[in-house]
Amino acid sequence: MGYFIPRILFTPSDGHTPTQRGFSIKGFALRSGAPLQEFTTCQVQRHNRVNDCWICAHGKVYDVSEFMFEHAAGIRPLMQRAGGVKDASIDYDFHSSKSRHNEWRRLCIGRVVPCPLRGDPFGVTKTSSSDGGSCGIM
Repeated sequence: MGYFIPRILFTPSDGHTPTQRGFSIKGFALRSGAPLQEFTTCQVQRHNRVNDCWICAHGKVYDVSEFMFEHAAGIRPLMQRAGGVKDASIDYDFHSSKSRHNEWRRLCIGRVVPCPLRGDPFGVTKTSSSDGGSCGIM
């Protein structure tokens, strides 16, 4: 359940009200021009399940969890890129400009940055690291 507060949808991630901790503002940064929240590659990797799925495209992070069963091609293409293990930029480019403007923009939650310890093992931030492990500090 979300809370609508003047033109911004706040979705609590841990059952708290919007005035308490733990809410996200999906797509708000892109619509408002505010700086995007940064997520390390290690943080993105944790979101690799059907009910909690993040993907990366062109250096941005998209929470596609709520969109999984609406996706025209099904959940498989999204799950193949879940957790940022594979860059979804080619998929982003495949979609129409209308889809990119309406759906992708709505699902954007931030941008991906390399992990300070592990770098970017999957190449989703346009840098690379030979180590494919997860970060010990995250």
